[in-house]
Amino acid sequence: MRFIFLAALLAAPALADDKPKDAKTPEGVAIPYKLTDTKHIHVRLKLNGKGPFNFILDTGAPAVFITKAVAKKAGLEEDKNGWAEFKTFEIEGGLSVDKARCRVADLFQLDGMNSMGIAGVELHGVIGYEMLARFRITYDFTADKLTFVPLKDFTPPALVAPKGSSTKSNSQGGMDMLGPVMKTLAGMMGIKPNFNVKTSGFLGAEFEESKDGLIV
Repeated sequence: MRFIFLAALLAAPALADDKPKDAKTPEGVAIPYKLTDTKHIHVRLKLNGKGPFNFILDTGAPAVFITKAVAKKAGLEEDKNGWAEFKTFEIEGGLSVDKARCRVADLFQLDGMNSMGIAGVELHGVIGYEMLARFRITYDFTADKLTFVPLKDFTPPALVAPKGSSTKSNSQGGMDMLGPVMKTLAGMMGIKPNFNVKTSGFLGAEFEESKDGLIV
């Protein structure tokens, strides 16, 4: 019994040292969010210095989608495959994403929700897998912020259209007609979306370098 007890005492420090002493948890960025009336996670973005715009996080969406109206405001231009690249993609809370791209499309889901005002806020786009997969995200619905930790050694695979299909073509299987249908129903039912809601403040300073100096 004495031998077993002594062996246990000798083994304990070795187990405690299994974890590297220099192990560090990467620091994340705290992103403020709110839940919409439909319980979607709502964050705010500035795109190419314009905004803020209202986006929802959706792991079921393959990429970032943005409405045509907002794309025009942000000065985005689509390429021949239907993609557009941002000069700056900034999520409220201090997270700036490099080499961000999106698909410009009026998704029937957002079109219908905005027509009836069921989310409680006008939605301008969706942040999907291709963007979300760049981060380790901590969801805590008892807190008012999400934690985004950049993943340095992982690049999510780019979305590729199936062979024989065009990225410009209608890929929603005719469901894009639901948006106009919901708009019509909202009008017939006398539903008018009310987006005059009070959100958290948006205050800060922006900097830009130019040939004439620094612009604040």
